[in-house]
Amino acid sequence: MFPWTYGALAAVCVGVTGNRRLILGAVVVVPLLGGAAILLHGHPVAGGVFFGSVVALSGLAARTRLENQVRMVPLTPSVLLTFPPDDGLGDGPALDALVAVGISLVAIVWTLVLVVRPILRRVPPIAPPTDRTDRVADVSAVVVGVASGIAA
Repeated sequence: MFPWTYGALAAVCVGVTGNRRLILGAVVVVPLLGGAAILLHGHPVAGGVFFGSVVALSGLAARTRLENQVRMVPLTPSVLLTFPPDDGLGDGPALDALVAVGISLVAIVWTLVLVVRPILRRVPPIAPPTDRTDRVADVSAVVVGVASGIAA
């Protein structure tokens, strides 16, 4: 359930930007991050470093003026890192991660085609804000990344 729900959520948040490169990146990256999070569940230090890096990198994406949309991407790995599926998806973490990657990938593509695409036909894409500087994005990315890594 989590990979489906959060994969779809990332698709909506990133998809409404209308930025094809960002959408394609999310289709590839979000499922892989979710799978990696499942594999790192039993390793707290590695999981913290992983999640802190994911948050910091999404914060650095603020340089493209799409910070609100890109900051939603870490939701999938955060949930899967702390609450990996244990309902018999597979036989161990590796197979669970592979199944979650597949489910998340299907959810993202499904949501982009059936939800986001029709919305973008009727409503223009969200315009990125112009009142931020790269320095604000860099400082925010580092601070939030470190704090999230420690929290994870």
